[in-house]
Parts: sequence; structure tokens; C-alpha cells
Amino acid sequence: EKPVSEPVSKPTPTPSYPPLPPENRFSETSRLEAKIEALEARFSDAQQTIEDLRKRLDEEATERRDTQRMLTHITHQEQQTTKKGFWARLFG
Repeated sequence: EKPVSEPVSKPTPTPSYPPLPPENRFSETSRLEAKIEALEARFSDAQQTIEDLRKRLDEEATERRDTQRMLTHITHQEQQTTKKGFWARLFG
């Protein structure tokens, strides 16, 4: 007796699509070009937004450091002027 072998499965062939007619190729190319232009515009807008946000962040950091420096200076001045004793502040 011969052993029964399983049938070998053949790979499913990849469907072959006929080439697009010239008028459809032109419209497909135009559509893809328009899509690329739209994506490039969005990318450019995103880059401008990022640059603007970085600039604002830098300005805020500078303003915060300046404010902190002024507050430290004012606090230091107040500490020097309030070192008078109780009676000196009371009558002084």
C-alpha cells in the first residue's frame, strides 16, 4: 500500500491589475500631487507653530527669570530695612 499524501497547496497568485488608461493615470497623478501639496502645507504650518511656541517659551522663561531677580532684590531690601529692633520700629 502507498501512503496517502496530502495535496500540496499552491500559493494564491497575486492578482494582476491591468494598467490604468492614460486619462485615469493623469487624474490619479493630479490627485496625488494635490494631496502632497496639502500635506506639505500642513507640515509647514506645524513647523511655524512649533517655532512660535518655542519663541514664546523662551520669552516666558526670560520674563520669569527677570521677575524672580526683582523679587529677590525687593525681598533682600525688605529684610535689611526690617532688622531694626522693636522699639526702633515703634518710635522710629
